[in-house]
Amino acid sequence: MNYSDISAINVFLENFKTRIYVGELSFKDKQWQFCYADNYFRYGSAIQFGPELPLTERCFFSEKMFPSFLDRIPDKENPAYSEYCEYVGISPDEENLLILLAALGHKGPSSFILEPAFSYNKELKKIRELRMKIGLTVREFASVFSISGNTLKKIEKGEKISNDIFRRFLIYIKFPDVLNYELVANKKYIHSEKFNKIIEKFNITK
Repeated sequence: MNYSDISAINVFLENFKTRIYVGELSFKDKQWQFCYADNYFRYGSAIQFGPELPLTERCFFSEKMFPSFLDRIPDKENPAYSEYCEYVGISPDEENLLILLAALGHKGPSSFILEPAFSYNKELKKIRELRMKIGLTVREFASVFSISGNTLKKIEKGEKISNDIFRRFLIYIKFPDVLNYELVANKKYIHSEKFNKIIEKFNITK
């Protein structure tokens, strides 16, 4: 995972059968901001993320990281800290708190889960460029890569999509062999003449 692309942290409340979007932590205009999602804020059984983030307000601002988030990051004095950092793919000297939360604070003692939110715009533009480069219509591209046409249109407009779909397309962009496999496996969604031109252009093995 390219942690340098993280723009915020998404918070979820997860238990055995449900997963609820709680809100987002970000750093903007030299201050930390945490906002509960509208639906969660109105949710009758909502649980506050931390004592300094009561559900009496929807958004909070601070020049320093909120303690309840900071507590999710292991102490650097822990003898296993360097080994853990190496395992998740970051430097033990990393200071970016968003990266540390995403890499080291995913799970904690509570049922809250932290997941990275990525800086979409730059990467989403690459997805449209990829479609145009291959030469597929929106309908063809969506069918080949198993997403809805509406989702693909959101992607190409730079609108926020789920992290799972975003990460999947990052794989296609960074690993052409995976992309080529999907094209061949789902060639039934592409007119045969067009498909033959694509595999010839990109030297893809059927």
